[in-house]
Amino acid sequence: VEGRTRRSGAVAGVDNVRHPITVARAVMETTPHVMLAGEGAKRFAATIPSALPVDPSELITERARTAWQQRKEKLAETTGTGDADLSKSTPAPAELPGRTQVP
Repeated sequence: VEGRTRRSGAVAGVDNVRHPITVARAVMETTPHVMLAGEGAKRFAATIPSALPVDPSELITERARTAWQQRKEKLAETTGTGDADLSKSTPAPAELPGRTQVP
């Protein structure tokens, strides 16, 4: 949000840029929209020269990856889901700024 004019811009579901705030600012400054999400936001990000592309796997630390794996194993033990792909079959709450594993 830009305080003086109260304009705003946001993006959601953008996992292909290092600093999504750069894309959000471009949404605010160059489009009539307030928010872009998903594939449209990713396509828009690709048009912004200052939006540094990144491999999504670089956006998670090894510590977070290990914690996720441990939680997945614990859940499999208690629910009998075995090797279920939890990222696609189990809905989970999320809260800003991108926290994972919210109980």
